[in-house]
Amino acid sequence: MKLFILTAMLTLLMTGQAYAETPVAGISVSLENTNLSPTQAYINHYSKQYGVDADLITAIIGTESGGEIKAFNINNNGTHDKGLMQINSFNYEWLTRELGITDFYNPRQNIHCGVYMIADLMSRHTDLHKILMCYNMGEKRTRELHREGIYTSKYSRKVMRVYEKLKEVR
Repeated sequence: MKLFILTAMLTLLMTGQAYAETPVAGISVSLENTNLSPTQAYINHYSKQYGVDADLITAIIGTESGGEIKAFNINNNGTHDKGLMQINSFNYEWLTRELGITDFYNPRQNIHCGVYMIADLMSRHTDLHKILMCYNMGEKRTRELHREGIYTSKYSRKVMRVYEKLKEVR
């Protein structure tokens, strides 16, 4: 940890820009606004890159992991979820191939995955509840529930409540 802090301070002193960590696959996230936490800087960066509302991502993280970087959950179907955005192990292979992910607990990489997945869902769906349900339980289960006339879930309603509160304070 001390080495990380020393490296970050040296980078700031030498370049005038702070970087939260060593670039992976040639990508680094600049922390231009020093009032932001690294997590919020990653949220802002990837939200802007993929055209997703940063408040929505913040609401998802709050609901999924409560902001716990090392959050881990084992699901009834045998898969597991890791990190801030609780990326499901079902997705690890394609996200590794598509985005070059090496560590699903790494906050930058985890947020990159989650925002990428939300943006992909938004490109195919317009209703936020449906998008959130797909993110949480998969598109197949969401389709099944929609056929039964169920268009929201406990999860989607919770994320939307947090999202709306975030929008109120802005």
